Amino acid sequence: LGAAWSTCTRLRLVRGVYRDGRDWATQVAPSRNGEPAEVDAWDMPQLLEWMAVPRLDLLKIDIERAEIELFRGDASAWLPRVRHIAIELHDAACSR
Repeated sequence: LGAAWSTCTRLRLVRGVYRDGRDWATQVAPSRNGEPAEVDAWDMPQLLEWMAVPRLDLLKIDIERAEIELFRGDASAWLPRVRHIAIELHDAACSR
């Protein structure tokens, strides 16, 4: 179990509160107030390093608003290695 994020860290699972609350609407978020961190999260440079490929032809992103956090990091460090992106933007904040 893991998540794409702006940094390599640990996150908590957030279930039942986003959109229709079903399994496909599960989100990840930073732990707060001593909540357990259940999910390893990696930034895109780390994920690309593990794949050991110089370039991705297609990156599909559907991560329930976490795209905001993913692109909050230094996207200029990894975006040049991606030829095409298919992304589901979940609201106006994600589009911005």
